[in-house]
Amino acid sequence: MRAFEFDHNLIDAYARFSRSFSTVRADDIAGEINRQYDEGRFWPDALLSLNPRFLSGPTVDDLVASGDLDEATAKIFRIGATPIKFHRHQAQSIAKARAGQSYVVTTGTGSGKSLPDYA
Repeated sequence: MRAFEFDHNLIDAYARFSRSFSTVRADDIAGEINRQYDEGRFWPDALLSLNPRFLSGPTVDDLVASGDLDEATAKIFRIGATPIKFHRHQAQSIAKARAGQSYVVTTGTGSGKSLPDYA
C-alpha cells in the first residue's frame, strides 16, 4: 500500500471509530460536527520524509530561557558543563506540550523521540 493511501485509510478508520461513540440527532449540530471532520480538525496533515535529516534545534538552556522547559531540566540534560542540543522536531514537540496541544511524534529510529541529541 502506498504511503498516502495508508494515511487516508488510517484517518478514515479513526474517523469511523471516533464517530461511533454517539449519534447526534440535531441536524445543526451534526452538520457542524461533519464540517469539522471534513476540514480535518481532529488530525494534522501527514508529513512524510523519505530521507530525513533531523534539523538542529535549540539547547536545553535555550528552552529554559524561552519558558518551554523548567529550570531544573537544564541541570539534568547536560554532558558535563555542556547543555544538550535538541533536534527541531523535539523542540516543536516540547512547545506543543507546553501549550497543552495534542501531538504525536512519528520519526525514524535514532531521531531522538526518547532522548535529545548528544552532538
